[in-house]
Formats: sequence, structure tokens, C-alpha cells
Amino acid sequence: ESCISRNQSRSEPIPTEVILEMVKRLESPNPQKNPWETKSIYLNTTDNLSKCDIQKVMELISSALSNPLSPVEDNTEQKEAARLKCASSVVHQADQACRRLISEAMKTARENQVSSGHMRSLATQLNESKATFLHNLRKQLLQETSLTQEEDFDVERVVKRAVDVFDHEKKEILLRIINDHK
Repeated sequence: ESCISRNQSRSEPIPTEVILEMVKRLESPNPQKNPWETKSIYLNTTDNLSKCDIQKVMELISSALSNPLSPVEDNTEQKEAARLKCASSVVHQADQACRRLISEAMKTARENQVSSGHMRSLATQLNESKATFLHNLRKQLLQETSLTQEEDFDVERVVKRAVDVFDHEKKEILLRIINDHK
């Protein structure tokens, strides 16, 4: 309310909506979450600034000049390496699971006495589908930023969800081949 009131008394006020939007977006300092915010102060500017408020600001500036923050460590390369390692692990495990699913599909096709021509077609379609699936999975994993925190990343769960997608596609291809054979 103070900001809106002060804004109205300006010679060229900004729209009230701009101030309201800023209120939504601005966050109070949180020293527990952001160490660089430990040297923050709160001032109530509803009334005029007191000598005490000015003294607080001067002390903060003096402290900041005496104790500059060290630059944030750039560990981009480490994060990228972790992301690649994690993605490779997921893709490797998904590849192994997909191979087992393809093997099961081929066995099912043999049990349904699918002709050798259809068996070759099935193998080709499944392998092409697997290659596309793994390519897309790797691409998706490398784009996700959450992989930088490996401890928060459940590889097993991601592999299972991904392989479920391939399993569904495998079943569709297998049913199509078996139905074409009949």
C-alpha cells in the first residue's frame, strides 16, 4: 500500500499493476537457502528512515566491503559428466531390458508358428523401434536438468517407466505381425 501511495504522488507514476506484479515476484532474503543473503537487512520504510536505519545500512555496506563473497564455484563440467554418466546408465539398462523384450517377442512369434519371412520382418521392426526408442530416451535424459542431482534421481524407476513404453510398442508390432501371418 505504501508503494502504491508513493507511486501515485510521483509526477509520472507507473501503472499499479506493475507494482502488484513485482510484489508477487519478489522474494524476501532467505539466508538458510542462499548463503549469499546472510548479509541482508529489513527496513520498514512506511515512515521516514531513522538515523538507526541509516546506521544499519552503513554497517551492512562496511561489512560487505570488509568481507567480500568468494565467487560461486563453476562445476558445470562436473555436472555435465554426472548427467552423461547417469544417462548412459539409464540407456544401457533400458537397452538390456529391450533386448530381453525382443527375445520374448521372437519366442512368442515362433510359438505362434510365424513364417521365416515374417520373423525377419518382426526382428527388423523391433530392432528399428528399439534404436529409435533408445535414441529418444538418451536425448530426453540429456535435456533434463534434474539429472545433475544423481542422488535425487531414481535410475531404476526411470528405466522401468521407459521400458514400459517400449514394451507397449513391442506388443503392438508383435500383434500386427502375428495377425498378418494368419
